[in-house]
Amino acid sequence: MWAHVNGMTGFGAVLLRARDSLRPQTPESPIDPLRAAVRNLDARLRRAQGVIEYARDDACLLRISRIGAPAQVRLPSGAVIAKGEAVIALHFWNEHLPRARRRGGGFAWARVFRRQMVRSLVELARRFESDPGLAEVKAVRARLRLRLAGEARSSPRKVGSRMGFERAVENARAPARPAHDFLENFWLLALAWTYNRACARRAPLLRACDDLWMTRATLIQRYGGGAAARPDRDRS
Repeated sequence: MWAHVNGMTGFGAVLLRARDSLRPQTPESPIDPLRAAVRNLDARLRRAQGVIEYARDDACLLRISRIGAPAQVRLPSGAVIAKGEAVIALHFWNEHLPRARRRGGGFAWARVFRRQMVRSLVELARRFESDPGLAEVKAVRARLRLRLAGEARSSPRKVGSRMGFERAVENARAPARPAHDFLENFWLLALAWTYNRACARRAPLLRACDDLWMTRATLIQRYGGGAAARPDRDRS
């Protein structure tokens, strides 16, 4: 459980598409088929895991799947999620992630990412409020892949905390699976290389896994209903 303008619609988007259509076509790179293979496998894995798109919005950064909590989760706010209770797992919508112009992005990239993430959570809260099929879902989970040490490890947690996510006060993960985790790290690197090459250049292969949680009540309170009309700064 973190350059095109994804949110542009209407006449501006038409002009951009027209401009791009006039650019000369370049020969296919030898690595393009590899990226196509990654995209194809990505789509197959999403179908197998039940990952769906909950919003028709080019600026939405997230897809979701429904899972059971792998273990009891106790949060600093006092909320408890029992093992097996319905949880929504968040997945990045790779095609919609803002493209980094240089290695690892920068402040401008971070601002676009945050704005799109807030918009994505607003859409998710709206789905929670309107979809009876999500009535039993207790929380959402964001799974982070963090550097093994340094400031870069703590930064995603700080960002998540400002947006309303909490880290469990006790281990809430299923038993460790080192081989699975290594392969998943390799797969995430392949996805970054396919969808966002500038970020992939500095992405480490070995990363630790950490889960952040947001209860249903917190999601709706911060991002749903009347909260959706408040400025973004009021939610962080």
